[in-house]
Amino acid sequence: MEYFWVFFLLSCCRQRGDGEGMDDGDKVMKEVMAVCRNFLWGGTHKYAKVPLVNWEEVCLKKKFGGLGIKNILNWNKAAIMKLNWDVAGKKDILWVKWIHNKYIKEEEFWDYTPKLDACHYWKEMVRVRENFRGMPKGKEYIVREGYDWLQGTRMIPN
Repeated sequence: MEYFWVFFLLSCCRQRGDGEGMDDGDKVMKEVMAVCRNFLWGGTHKYAKVPLVNWEEVCLKKKFGGLGIKNILNWNKAAIMKLNWDVAGKKDILWVKWIHNKYIKEEEFWDYTPKLDACHYWKEMVRVRENFRGMPKGKEYIVREGYDWLQGTRMIPN
C-alpha cells in the first residue's frame, strides 16, 4: 500500500502522454485530497463553508492533536524517497542498476544533477530528494519515518 500513490501518480502521468504529466499528477492528488477534506467536513466538492479545522491539523498524528489522516501529497513524496534511497544505496535491484548505468554513472546520488535530456519522470523523482535535505541518512529508509519528517512530527510531543 505504501507505494500505491507512487504508481497511481505515474499512471496518471502516462495517460496524459505529454511532458507535463507530474504537474497533472499533483493536480489529481490535490483533487483526491479535496474529496477527502470535503467528505470529512460534510460538504461537496465545491465546498463553500469555512472549515472549523485546518486540514494540516487534521493530518497530524493523534498524539499531536490531529486525526491521524495521511496527507497524501507528503505520503507520496515519502514513498518516492524510498525509491531514491534504494538508488542512493545502490540496492541490488535490476531497475536500480539500470538507473545507475543510464543516468548516474559514477556520480554520488546525493550530489547528482539530472541532465536536460533525462526522462521527465526521473527528474521529478530526483527533485523529491530536496524535501529531505537534513534528514539523517541511516542504513534503511522507512516510508513512515520519511512521512513524519515531512509532516514535522518526528519529535516527541511535550
